[in-house]
Amino acid sequence: MAFDILLKNGRIIDGKGNPWFRGDVAVADGRIHAVRPRIQGEAREELDASQYVVCPGFIDAHTHSDYVFFVDPTAQSKVRQGGLSRSGNPFRSTWRRWPDSRRRSTSRR
Repeated sequence: MAFDILLKNGRIIDGKGNPWFRGDVAVADGRIHAVRPRIQGEAREELDASQYVVCPGFIDAHTHSDYVFFVDPTAQSKVRQGGLSRSGNPFRSTWRRWPDSRRRSTSRR
C-alpha cells in the first residue's frame, strides 16, 4: 500500500499505558493507518523519527491560556506543543483581574 507519510523508527508511546517501543507510523488520507514495529510500503514522504517521541496529543487539564485564542484563533502555540485539547471554565476567563474581595495579599507583614 502507498502511504502519504511514513514515520520510521520513532519511540512510540501509544497512550494506553503500555511501555514505549521503537516502531513506524503510517498515515494515509489524513488518518493513522498503522502503528507497528516495522511497516513495509511506499510513502510520498518518509521521515526519520529515530530522535523523536511519537505519541497522541495531550489534554491540558490545567491551563491559564484562555487569552491565546483571542491572539491566535488557531492556537498554534498550544498545538505545536502537543496540546490538542484543553479544559477550563468557558464562563470565567483566568486572565481577567480578580475582584479585590477575592484576592489574597502575598506580602508579609
